[in-house]
Amino acid sequence: MDKRALWSKILLIIGLVLMVAGIINPLKASAFNILPGIGLAAYSAYLIKSRYRKLLYLAFCLAAVGLGIIIFTGIYLFPYFAGWVMGLVGAILMLKDLRKRPASHK
Repeated sequence: MDKRALWSKILLIIGLVLMVAGIINPLKASAFNILPGIGLAAYSAYLIKSRYRKLLYLAFCLAAVGLGIIIFTGIYLFPYFAGWVMGLVGAILMLKDLRKRPASHK
């Protein structure tokens, strides 16, 4: 496995763990767990040019906008939760693709 694929897998797993850890309290953990987790998954997709990278980019943008709205207005809106779910789905799909990828792929 080349270095990019290895780092991509490591970052994806860390990002997925952060997103799942946000389930405990999604509103308080958002700035410290969920948004960085989606960001790591999106960067991981960027490193290997995954077919799910646009989904993860959109998930990060939605979660960031939704988090900004929550912080400045205190109103809980759809973009944050939609971004979070899209980030989880994209990361899981990307992890499945990485597991199918042969070890000698460059």
